[in-house]
Amino acid sequence: MGQRRIRSLHHGHARPGFHLSHGDTPDLAPAGTGPHAPGFLTMGVLDPAKHYYRRVFVDAARAIEAARSHPEVDPAHIAVTGGSQGGGITLAAAGLDPSVEAVMPDVPFLCHYRRASEITDSYPYQEIVQYCHTHRDQIETVFRTCPISMGSTSRRGRAAKRSSRPP
Repeated sequence: MGQRRIRSLHHGHARPGFHLSHGDTPDLAPAGTGPHAPGFLTMGVLDPAKHYYRRVFVDAARAIEAARSHPEVDPAHIAVTGGSQGGGITLAAAGLDPSVEAVMPDVPFLCHYRRASEITDSYPYQEIVQYCHTHRDQIETVFRTCPISMGSTSRRGRAAKRSSRPP
Protein backbone atom coordinates (compact mmCIF):
# COMPACT_ATOMS: atom_id res chain seq x y z
CA MET A 1 0.00 0.00 0.00
CA GLY A 2 1.44 3.34 -1.00
CA GLN A 3 4.47 1.66 -2.59
CA ARG A 4 4.99 -0.08 -5.87
CA ARG A 5 8.07 -1.81 -7.14
CA ILE A 6 9.93 -0.07 -9.94
CA ARG A 7 13.16 -0.89 -11.67
CA SER A 8 15.94 1.55 -12.30
CA LEU A 9 19.22 1.19 -14.14
CA HIS A 10 22.47 1.77 -12.32
CA HIS A 11 25.59 1.30 -14.40
CA GLY A 12 23.71 -1.00 -16.76
CA HIS A 13 22.34 -3.27 -13.99
CA ALA A 14 18.73 -3.45 -12.91
CA ARG A 15 18.13 -2.78 -9.23
CA PRO A 16 14.99 -2.60 -7.09
CA GLY A 17 13.55 0.72 -6.01
CA PHE A 18 10.40 2.12 -4.50
CA HIS A 19 7.93 4.76 -5.52
CA LEU A 20 6.22 6.35 -2.54
CA SER A 21 2.77 7.88 -2.78
CA HIS A 22 0.44 9.48 -0.26
CA GLY A 23 -1.27 7.16 2.22
CA ASP A 24 -4.70 7.47 3.77
CA THR A 25 -3.44 10.00 6.32
CA PRO A 26 -0.91 12.15 4.47
CA ASP A 27 1.43 14.40 6.40
CA LEU A 28 0.21 17.95 6.61
CA ALA A 29 2.28 20.85 5.39
CA PRO A 30 4.49 22.27 8.15
CA ALA A 31 2.24 25.33 8.31
CA GLY A 32 -0.70 23.05 9.11
CA THR A 33 0.89 21.65 12.24
CA GLY A 34 1.55 24.91 14.06
CA PRO A 35 4.61 25.61 16.16
CA HIS A 36 6.52 22.62 17.50
CA ALA A 37 9.89 21.67 18.88
CA PRO A 38 12.21 19.70 16.59
CA GLY A 39 10.87 16.15 16.37
CA PHE A 40 7.45 14.56 16.08
CA LEU A 41 5.89 14.47 19.57
CA THR A 42 4.86 18.12 19.47
CA MET A 43 4.04 18.33 15.77
CA GLY A 44 0.40 19.47 15.68
CA VAL A 45 0.11 19.14 19.46
CA LEU A 46 -2.30 22.06 19.87
CA ASP A 47 -5.05 20.31 17.90
CA PRO A 48 -5.87 16.60 18.38
CA ALA A 49 -7.02 16.37 14.75
CA LYS A 50 -3.58 17.54 13.54
CA HIS A 51 -1.30 15.77 16.01
CA TYR A 52 1.35 13.81 14.12
CA TYR A 53 0.92 10.61 16.12
CA ARG A 54 -2.82 10.62 15.57
CA ARG A 55 -2.09 10.01 11.90
CA VAL A 56 0.42 7.28 12.78
CA PHE A 57 -2.16 5.56 15.01
CA VAL A 58 -4.90 5.78 12.38
CA ASP A 59 -2.52 4.25 9.82
CA ALA A 60 -1.79 1.41 12.26
CA ALA A 61 -5.52 0.76 12.69
CA ARG A 62 -5.89 0.74 8.90
CA ALA A 63 -3.05 -1.81 8.71
CA ILE A 64 -5.09 -4.06 11.01
CA GLU A 65 -8.03 -3.71 8.61
CA ALA A 66 -5.75 -4.61 5.70
CA ALA A 67 -4.45 -7.69 7.54
CA ARG A 68 -7.99 -8.74 8.38
CA SER A 69 -8.92 -8.67 4.68
CA HIS A 70 -6.02 -10.94 3.62
CA PRO A 71 -7.35 -14.33 2.47
CA GLU A 72 -4.93 -16.32 4.66
CA VAL A 73 -5.77 -14.42 7.87
CA ASP A 74 -8.54 -15.45 10.25
CA PRO A 75 -10.19 -12.03 10.82
CA ALA A 76 -11.57 -13.13 14.20
CA HIS A 77 -8.08 -13.79 15.58
CA ILE A 78 -5.95 -10.70 15.01
CA ALA A 79 -3.04 -10.01 17.37
CA VAL A 80 -0.87 -6.90 17.42
CA THR A 81 2.56 -6.46 18.92
CA GLY A 82 5.45 -4.03 18.93
CA GLY A 83 8.35 -2.83 21.00
CA SER A 84 9.15 0.67 22.23
CA GLN A 85 7.44 3.09 19.83
CA GLY A 86 5.81 0.06 18.25
CA GLY A 87 4.51 -0.90 21.69
CA GLY A 88 2.78 2.46 22.04
CA ILE A 89 1.41 2.18 18.52
CA THR A 90 0.23 -1.36 19.39
CA LEU A 91 -1.80 -0.03 22.32
CA ALA A 92 -3.23 2.84 20.30
CA ALA A 93 -4.17 0.68 17.29
CA ALA A 94 -5.85 -1.90 19.55
CA GLY A 95 -7.68 0.95 21.28
CA LEU A 96 -8.99 2.12 17.92
CA ASP A 97 -9.98 -1.41 16.87
CA PRO A 98 -11.62 -3.15 19.84
CA SER A 99 -12.04 -6.38 17.86
CA VAL A 100 -8.30 -7.11 18.14
CA GLU A 101 -7.99 -10.48 19.89
CA ALA A 102 -4.56 -10.08 21.53
CA VAL A 103 -2.41 -7.08 22.37
CA MET A 104 1.26 -7.67 23.19
CA PRO A 105 3.19 -4.42 23.68
CA ASP A 106 6.80 -4.64 24.80
CA VAL A 107 8.20 -1.68 26.77
CA PRO A 108 5.69 0.70 25.15
CA PHE A 109 6.84 4.21 24.41
CA LEU A 110 4.21 6.92 23.78
CA CYS A 111 2.42 6.29 27.07
CA HIS A 112 1.70 8.76 29.87
CA TYR A 113 3.40 11.72 28.22
CA ARG A 114 3.18 13.96 31.28
CA ARG A 115 4.86 11.52 33.64
CA ALA A 116 7.52 10.58 31.10
CA SER A 117 8.38 14.24 30.51
CA GLU A 118 8.68 14.76 34.28
CA ILE A 119 10.92 11.76 35.10
CA THR A 120 13.36 11.78 32.17
CA ASP A 121 15.40 14.47 30.53
CA SER A 122 16.13 12.38 27.46
CA TYR A 123 14.58 12.61 24.04
CA PRO A 124 12.01 12.36 22.69
CA TYR A 125 10.19 13.42 25.87
CA GLN A 126 12.60 16.36 26.22
CA GLU A 127 10.89 17.68 23.09
CA ILE A 128 7.68 18.13 25.12
CA VAL A 129 9.63 19.83 27.92
CA GLN A 130 11.22 22.25 25.42
CA TYR A 131 7.89 23.01 23.80
CA CYS A 132 6.16 23.63 27.13
CA HIS A 133 9.05 25.81 28.31
CA THR A 134 8.58 28.02 25.25
CA HIS A 135 4.75 27.86 25.20
CA ARG A 136 3.91 27.98 28.90
CA ASP A 137 0.33 29.00 28.18
CA GLN A 138 -0.24 25.76 26.22
CA ILE A 139 0.93 23.16 28.77
CA GLU A 140 -2.53 21.80 29.57
CA THR A 141 -3.47 21.76 25.87
CA VAL A 142 -0.35 19.70 25.13
CA PHE A 143 -1.21 17.09 27.74
CA ARG A 144 -4.87 16.99 26.72
CA THR A 145 -3.96 16.46 23.06
CA CYS A 146 -1.46 13.62 23.54
CA PRO A 147 -3.88 11.09 25.10
CA ILE A 148 -6.63 12.10 22.65
CA SER A 149 -4.36 11.26 19.73
CA MET A 150 -4.16 7.69 21.08
CA GLY A 151 -7.92 7.13 20.91
CA SER A 152 -10.53 7.17 23.63
CA THR A 153 -9.46 6.41 27.18
CA SER A 154 -12.09 3.70 27.60
CA ARG A 155 -10.91 1.85 24.51
CA ARG A 156 -7.29 2.09 25.65
CA GLY A 157 -8.40 0.71 29.02
CA ARG A 158 -9.98 -2.30 27.34
CA ALA A 159 -6.86 -2.80 25.22
CA ALA A 160 -4.69 -2.75 28.33
CA LYS A 161 -6.92 -5.36 29.99
CA ARG A 162 -6.72 -7.57 26.92
CA SER A 163 -2.92 -7.32 26.86
CA SER A 164 -2.63 -8.54 30.44
CA ARG A 165 -5.02 -11.46 30.01
CA PRO A 166 -3.38 -14.85 30.68
CA PRO A 167 -3.07 -17.18 27.66
